[in-house]
Amino acid sequence: MAINTYNFWDVDRGNIKVDGAFIMALLTSAATPVALNLPGTSNGVDGLVRYLQWNETDSLLDVNGQTKFTYQPTDDLFGVQVQTAFTGTDAVHNALKATVDFNADGVDGGGVVALSGTAQVADGNTIGEASNLLGIAAMILAGSGGEVDGTGLHAAAYAGIADGGTWTSVDHLAAGWLDIALADAPGTGELEFLYMTNSGGATVGQAIYLDGGDAVGALFNLANVSGMAAETLSASTAAGYITVVVNGATRYINLYSTAPA
Repeated sequence: MAINTYNFWDVDRGNIKVDGAFIMALLTSAATPVALNLPGTSNGVDGLVRYLQWNETDSLLDVNGQTKFTYQPTDDLFGVQVQTAFTGTDAVHNALKATVDFNADGVDGGGVVALSGTAQVADGNTIGEASNLLGIAAMILAGSGGEVDGTGLHAAAYAGIADGGTWTSVDHLAAGWLDIALADAPGTGELEFLYMTNSGGATVGQAIYLDGGDAVGALFNLANVSGMAAETLSASTAAGYITVVVNGATRYINLYSTAPA
């Protein structure tokens, strides 16, 4: 298949020198598929020339190379929007799919991240009152007039570990990892690993539901929690306790060395 190639590179500024709307129109409307070549080759990792090309067979835009969006809005709700309307009935649709292949063997250190989000306050600025900083936000909706109807259906923000390959050894393998890297706690307010709220009106059956498949050894494995759990207790029937707060009052869950008869 013939491909018309155009070079639109601004050598002095190091970027494409025509507006994005023109590029998209050129890529999608030409009778003959179009490729926009970006100068130079890669650093030798893959040896491919960087380009934008409309894939007529699959009706999609192929981008070979890094893509960076820089934007400084004052009132727009997004920098990049992906909006799809899926009409299939027997497949799973991804509005945004990220796959990273780790193609280096024997590397000690580093790694890959398929999807990364950072929300930060720029130097010299302050955010406060009812504002939020959310690195990644995920929401599921039935829509304003939609309906969810299926007793076997699951709806949730999902993170998991898929089977496949060989897991020879790890430090920890977990479906979710929550970390706080602050050197000091805020002067006021609560600091916690997990914050859960019920801001609607529904009665929630339980805060946590665990289906362990009869293959979970313990509910918790607590380490380095001297401020929360104690190994001794004055009561002779218990070997220790865990501190909890219920409705603002401090309470204790006893820990026993032997299982009840």
